[in-house]
Amino acid sequence: MPGLNGLGLGKGSIVGRRGSDRNIDASTARPLPPSYNRRIGARAAITPIPINWLPALPRKHFHRAEKPRPAVIEELSVTGARVRALADPSVRIGTQVVIANDGASGVVEVRRIEAAPDAIESLYGVQFVRLDPELQQLFDRAASTDGHDDVDWRWDSAR
Repeated sequence: MPGLNGLGLGKGSIVGRRGSDRNIDASTARPLPPSYNRRIGARAAITPIPINWLPALPRKHFHRAEKPRPAVIEELSVTGARVRALADPSVRIGTQVVIANDGASGVVEVRRIEAAPDAIESLYGVQFVRLDPELQQLFDRAASTDGHDDVDWRWDSAR
């Protein structure tokens, strides 16, 4: 994955699943390509949903609280989404992020990071940890009204 060093992840950084070295190439400290797709259901492109993105990062003493940054959800699956947000080297795999839209909020965990073509943004594959009912309804409407026949049947049965 060529964009990892641009995100501040050098050779000494461990990238992959927490507590597991089997997804890491020991010679390069880079993730191995996935051998199979573990996603439940297919990810579907949707009309972009604007959100606020606030990574839950440790704060240094006496610094002001971080402000949420704008981001966009581009794709949805039953258990997660693909988010386009400003690149942030402090956001790593396993980082939890608070997302919000019109007062509804939720928590997601970063599972994958890809550099976007513009190098200012990154594409974050996230897994839903907790969503307010209003945010879940927004995602349900987006997945069902974008006219995707390829949306997996598990979208309705997994709720």
